Amino acid sequence: MTTHTTVVLIVIAINVLTSYCTPTKEDIQNVYKDIFNNYDRRIKPRRNLQDIVNMKFTFSLVSITEIKEKSQMFTVYGFFETRWKDEYLQWNSSDYGGVKNITTYQNNVWRPEISALNTMIRLNLIGDPALPVIINNDGTVRWFAGEHFSVLCKLHIKYYPFDKQECSLIVGVWGYGVEDITFGTLDDKVMFEFYEPHVEWEVMDTLLTIDNWGDTPLLRVNFFLRRMPDFTVLTFLVPIILLSFLNLSVFITPVGEGKIGFSMTVYLTFAVFLGSLSSRLPPNSHETSILTVYLTALAVLCTCIVLISAIQTRVYIRYKDRPIPSSLRFLAKRHSWFCLSCCHRKDKYLLNENSVSSEDSNTIKEDGKDSDFDNLKITWDDVMNGLDSRLFWLFISVVVTLTSSCFLTLFLSSQNTFKYF
Repeated sequence: MTTHTTVVLIVIAINVLTSYCTPTKEDIQNVYKDIFNNYDRRIKPRRNLQDIVNMKFTFSLVSITEIKEKSQMFTVYGFFETRWKDEYLQWNSSDYGGVKNITTYQNNVWRPEISALNTMIRLNLIGDPALPVIINNDGTVRWFAGEHFSVLCKLHIKYYPFDKQECSLIVGVWGYGVEDITFGTLDDKVMFEFYEPHVEWEVMDTLLTIDNWGDTPLLRVNFFLRRMPDFTVLTFLVPIILLSFLNLSVFITPVGEGKIGFSMTVYLTFAVFLGSLSSRLPPNSHETSILTVYLTALAVLCTCIVLISAIQTRVYIRYKDRPIPSSLRFLAKRHSWFCLSCCHRKDKYLLNENSVSSEDSNTIKEDGKDSDFDNLKITWDDVMNGLDSRLFWLFISVVVTLTSSCFLTLFLSSQNTFKYF
């Protein structure tokens, strides 16, 4: 056999193999014609109707649309890939020019009616008549169905805004029980190939689990979420902390210099922040946010400061021209804590000390009594300033304790991991 003849035979063989392996239009039409001849999509896809249809699921997440704390609604957009075998949709690919799969619309084949059971809007069946399904020659049907799912998610607000949440999408089938259909998973994790990250929530983990509700098979798609608190911290928490310390400056303001007006302004600001927080969180009597307790405690402190400022102003205006009772003189004794008029009082002390003879001075020191203070000329300004200095340190210790306790608890909660149920 010549070389030329050999080459011709190889070319002919390649052409024959190529024509055999490449399906033609007629081959595909014959597949549709033969497998859908007398096919009834209302009948379970088992030749023995007692057999169980095993359905396998995966879920691909596209986006988290929103999470509404007030209504406790969790909205995601994604799609299921569902696989099962239809024994009526099988063919031998070699008999049809190597056709291994075809596509058709979902309404042309048997499929279960599936919907989200914990939806908050309305009970819609998953899928659309225009969606295609892929059918392999071994009878495997692959169905892709996407949807916006708005489901109920019980939010735990105790550690807001450092909270973690677990939300679930529960999917069930209508018209069939566990004796007809069983659910399974192709992967126990959500797919993230098409996912666009959310601006506030981070998906820490996912889990697909199979459950039964009575005799109805269920699929749970669990999302474990963590709130990213940076925006809330900068726009909400930091101003609150600054206001809590700014409120203490009322004790630096002299009596009669707008003391009550200043304290009332800060109090109203706290009330606005408390109302803003209440509008964000759901009305929950079983679980209270630590941040709500913190703001309420600060509001109580503001109320006390307003009352103290009002009493101080009334006493000062009414009794400023009267002698100071001996029971109140001690308030000015350690007024040097604030040093608002330390120099003035020091001058008084030095002047009084110079007027006392050295012999009397030695006697005072030997007696160990603080009679030098008793000889000072104490005014109501000194008493009020001394009272302010004590109140300042008292309230600042309370504010620091409250703030550190609150945010230390919130920070430690953010380090905790999820407990899978």
